[in-house]
Amino acid sequence: MTWTMVNFLANKFAIIKCAIEVLTCGLFTLTMVHVWGISSLMDSPFVQASFENYNSSSAFGFVI
Repeated sequence: MTWTMVNFLANKFAIIKCAIEVLTCGLFTLTMVHVWGISSLMDSPFVQASFENYNSSSAFGFVI
């Protein structure tokens, strides 16, 4: 393998590693917000309306 190939693969790996870290961090943050915020959010009228629309609207399906 030439040095260019090694450099290319290293750059590809760095991009993939960065993407995985961003995804993992994002999922972790979403989970924590979901777990911690769910009790206080349940009282808000917007969330209750969203849950009522959950079955009829696919757009709200993945938001919640």
